[in-house]
Amino acid sequence: MLRGDKRGIEFDPPHLLVYFVIVAVIIALMALAISNSGVSNKPVEVKEVDIFKKQLEQDLKPSLISGQVVKEYDLPEGYTEFCVVDVNNADAGDVVDQLDVRDSLYKGSSRNVFLTGKNKKISFNIQGIGVSNFPYYACAEANKGKVELTAENQKGEVIVKLPPNINYCKNAQDQTLEDGRNLCDYLNDVYYPGYKEGCCKDYGYCC
Repeated sequence: MLRGDKRGIEFDPPHLLVYFVIVAVIIALMALAISNSGVSNKPVEVKEVDIFKKQLEQDLKPSLISGQVVKEYDLPEGYTEFCVVDVNNADAGDVVDQLDVRDSLYKGSSRNVFLTGKNKKISFNIQGIGVSNFPYYACAEANKGKVELTAENQKGEVIVKLPPNINYCKNAQDQTLEDGRNLCDYLNDVYYPGYKEGCCKDYGYCC
């Protein structure tokens, strides 16, 4: 507590202690909020993401891709899902299961790679990559921390193809039309040839 008299202004020690405790609690709460805000700011994690990004930039240069090339990557620690977006063709209105991707497209962002994990997410741009099929974005869950992709150079653009997504496979099997058929037979047309077969082989759906 502040007190004033002829000697000037001085602090009341008991109230001063309470003041510092309150400040310490506020700082601690702010630090906790930042740590749980969705994007970790730990230097080690930032370094891992930077290394991962540089690896993608080096591997997916159109000049280095001939035919179809299969690549496998270790996601940075703590990240469990990998998404690629064709920002030139994807429409935010078609994105129903990835809120960060949808918001980024609404904002007109050029970010086309998204990593997500528990209480963390990050996105960045890799030049010259795209997705050839509707809805022009694709996501894959990591398997033991790894994701696999197929890259193909098409007229100077690297088209990225990800393995079938278990959620899409399950939804296609579970959702039915008015005639009772499910959506499995449409997977190859919507995504790419062999998608349905991949659902069956990898996850036991749409067999």
